[in-house]
Amino acid sequence: MIDELLVQLDLTAPLANALWHLDPGASPLPMRDLASRLHCDPSTVTFLADRLEERQLLVRRVDPKNRRVKLLVLTPKGHRARQALVERMATGSPVARLPVRDQQQLHRLLTKALGPLESRARAVDDACQPVDRASPPDLRRSRAR
Repeated sequence: MIDELLVQLDLTAPLANALWHLDPGASPLPMRDLASRLHCDPSTVTFLADRLEERQLLVRRVDPKNRRVKLLVLTPKGHRARQALVERMATGSPVARLPVRDQQQLHRLLTKALGPLESRARAVDDACQPVDRASPPDLRRSRAR
């Protein structure tokens, strides 16, 4: 079911995963942040962004706050492709067969159960961020705490 959509959209699973993480309702995502979310090397995100850009699903923009940072922004075509992925995943999910009240209860329980794990994962991701060598030494030490 999802495989058919990937063929139709000309996406591989890694490209679809990257597209999935680009939330159109959120601020544009720095490439480094996508690498963190995908738990991969930034060079892998460069490869994925190149492929998604070739397919006209996203564009890279310079962050006005830091010109060294590239932001990933979905194009209208990228919005449509991502929405198709979201809809296909939602309708193909076993959870989709549950009544809405059961889905809401499951969501509450999973949020409650997984919340502490997500907080720990975020802390690990934050601790693994590269140190900005251009920052004064005292700032680098304060980040490690």
